[in-house]
Amino acid sequence: MAFRFKSRLDLKVIACFGIGFLVFQLIIVLLLGNAPLFGHVHDDLEALNDVSIECGVVLFVFEPSLLGLLRDGYKLVDHHLEYPSSKPVSFAVDSSLIKNSSNVYRKIIPSLVSRKFLVETVIDSSTNPYSKWPIALLARRNSATFVIRFLHDREDNSWWFGSLQKDPNFNRKLERFGVDKSNVFLEESLLTKFKSRAINLKGYDTSNIWSPKYPVEFIKEFKKSKFIECNQTRAKALEHFLEQGRNVDKLRAVHFTHKVHKLLSVVKTVFDSLRVPFWISSGTLLGYFRHCNVIPHSKDVDIGVFADDFSESIIAGLERRKIKLHLWFGESNDSLELSFLYHNLKLDVFFFYREDRIMWNGGTQLKSGKKFKYVFPQFDLCWTIFLGLKLRIPCETEKYVKANYGPNWFIPVVYWDWKTSPYNVHQNGDWPLDKRKSVIRVY
Repeated sequence: MAFRFKSRLDLKVIACFGIGFLVFQLIIVLLLGNAPLFGHVHDDLEALNDVSIECGVVLFVFEPSLLGLLRDGYKLVDHHLEYPSSKPVSFAVDSSLIKNSSNVYRKIIPSLVSRKFLVETVIDSSTNPYSKWPIALLARRNSATFVIRFLHDREDNSWWFGSLQKDPNFNRKLERFGVDKSNVFLEESLLTKFKSRAINLKGYDTSNIWSPKYPVEFIKEFKKSKFIECNQTRAKALEHFLEQGRNVDKLRAVHFTHKVHKLLSVVKTVFDSLRVPFWISSGTLLGYFRHCNVIPHSKDVDIGVFADDFSESIIAGLERRKIKLHLWFGESNDSLELSFLYHNLKLDVFFFYREDRIMWNGGTQLKSGKKFKYVFPQFDLCWTIFLGLKLRIPCETEKYVKANYGPNWFIPVVYWDWKTSPYNVHQNGDWPLDKRKSVIRVY
């Protein structure tokens, strides 16, 4: 049977359709030829679950993209779960369960191998006391590579896990598994201990694979969990240097440290309840960086807050905890600084502004109304443990300290004037006379 076309237009339409279809097929071929290998990971997850049951440990899902699939009832909605082979799936194990039973760790690797997993151990070559045990395992069976991290108990109800990059052979180990380094979360991290629940993958046994109870909140915290440990080796070396020729009242230092700890713990409670991030700053940060402790002869506590996060609820929250507002300087959009008193211990809250490639906070002289500006290079926030508390610090800690105290930050200064001594202070004009009553307040 022959087909007749009514016009040349019909011929053009058919020709364009045919060419379009051929181009579409060519694109599909090219994409498939260059796409990473995908595979179903259900069987591998079930085998991993068998290992966890045999070894008596629970595996926590740490992979943000996998957690994003969780829905009501903690069931994986996508029952045809696929994963690129170049991207590992992250899990974690509470290491206290392993440490409490010497046989468990000895069993976990043989148990993986017996189920035909290829296994590599990731170690921390530094002297970190929390890295006595391997910090992670790499395991691959069929479709997916799993990174199993070991969580260590830390102060302030926290879990710590180590940096995979501390293993000098980590790149070679990743290459063995065909994993792209850019797809791996590498940082040393600190997380608040979380509540968890079992997940359910229909048709498969995943009874020992659990998820954080609130996946969305966990993903947000996980992405901002980078941790920096205070350098105890440097602190001890400087301690000997700093104490030479100086009489240190150790009883007073212990008493002052206790007061600072108590104040910071209350401040942390208030700011956490308001979901406002803060970090230790100025002399308090110098004490952390130089001593891994407070400076014994200090007289106050200094913290930083981004000016965008200011609200009157900060003042109300602190005052409810008997931290009373004493001085108000500046405006919310210019040089805001608040000073509080807590049992004769002063808390200075410096508000930081973003400007071009710098950040800065302001200062105001009470009597003259003169303004000052303290300039810092841009910084992000990381976690640390200070005085047994999980607190934020600038990730670029040394740059921040040097900006404030100069290249000789490690040498104590006998006389310190906040208007002239800081390395990064600049005069910033004066408050107009008609504004001074509102921008300079004494309570």
